[in-house]
Amino acid sequence: MHVGGTGTIEKRGPNTWRIRLAIGRDPITGKYRQKSRTVHGTKADALRAREELRWELEHGPVSTQDALTFGQFARQFQQDRTISGRFRPATLTGDRMHIRRLCRYLEDVPLTALDAVRIIALQRRMAEDGFSQSMLHGTLGKLRQILKRAYRLGYIPANPCDQLDIPREPERRMASLDEQGARRLQAALALADTAARRDRALGADRALLERSRIMACRLALSTGMRRGEVLGLTWENANAERGVLRVVQQFTSEGDVLPPKSRYGTRAISLDERMRGQLAEWMDEQRALLELLGRSQDARTPVCCNSYGAFQNAGNFSEWWATFRAANGFPGLRFHDLRHTQATLLIGNGVDIKTVQSRLGHSRAATTLDIYACALPENDRKAANLFGALMEKGAISA
Repeated sequence: MHVGGTGTIEKRGPNTWRIRLAIGRDPITGKYRQKSRTVHGTKADALRAREELRWELEHGPVSTQDALTFGQFARQFQQDRTISGRFRPATLTGDRMHIRRLCRYLEDVPLTALDAVRIIALQRRMAEDGFSQSMLHGTLGKLRQILKRAYRLGYIPANPCDQLDIPREPERRMASLDEQGARRLQAALALADTAARRDRALGADRALLERSRIMACRLALSTGMRRGEVLGLTWENANAERGVLRVVQQFTSEGDVLPPKSRYGTRAISLDERMRGQLAEWMDEQRALLELLGRSQDARTPVCCNSYGAFQNAGNFSEWWATFRAANGFPGLRFHDLRHTQATLLIGNGVDIKTVQSRLGHSRAATTLDIYACALPENDRKAANLFGALMEKGAISA
């Protein structure tokens, strides 16, 4: 039987609760049906009873609490988060990935049998099976989250993960290009763009896709926008004449158009004169290519579109970037490193942290400082030399 929604818990008196779950329409009357039950005890008891009732309706009675396996509870955890509407699609995709990994080892293990010793053994087995430290961090972190809910609902007396040290997430390598490297990349993009314009064998559709990808790289390097923000940019939010881009959405790996990661991600970014000219030129040339394909450009057309004028697949774009960077002497340079390049060069040349924070869409200046602290020592040296020069000047004039 399918149970819809998360259900309700209604207080009926001192230590008395009524739980309800929706179980669909009556096939004869067409009226919505509910299954309810009265529970005596604390609200935690009512929460646990609601989950037990849901399980009973969907899978049949559970004879004892010990019969509930980790796999059963983890999938219910996943379903509850999905139907709550409070989590982003990318978060739910991560849930499914982590739970699938955990169930490879814990599918039929009774929930109450999970203890610290078993979880340490799980961590060792996963490491032996080739899971990276980053994967261990994410998957065991999800296990902690699942068992925290099981504890809150009263299924287990304590969360065994609280007795353990979950592997730390490895420090991410932040790579960026120096000024010479950034100019070299710009030159490589210009050569590729010229080749795509002149190669008649490409056809309008391939030229449209290739040149859109080149424009995506130019935008990322000159603005610090994320990949999803670049791929989600449409012409209604790209004003080449004024030289301003408005970041209001992103195109995700799952193919969804979503708002930025936070409210601070919604922002306006100024373009330099060179980028303004390139963007205006591309707008006209994209329109011409689309017309050759029998399509039209409008305000909702992506600036960096696919071969028929729609949003382009993020995975395919990343594969293209891997090929492009290797062919042009930038092995290992991630597309996200173009964002790091923008920020590092700006900070290294004296632009204040708040301005860089605004361009990147960080919620706090502290985040910008934490990530780009490596760009500050040279500025500090410049500041020291400047102060020394001022004092020296004063001493001479005296």
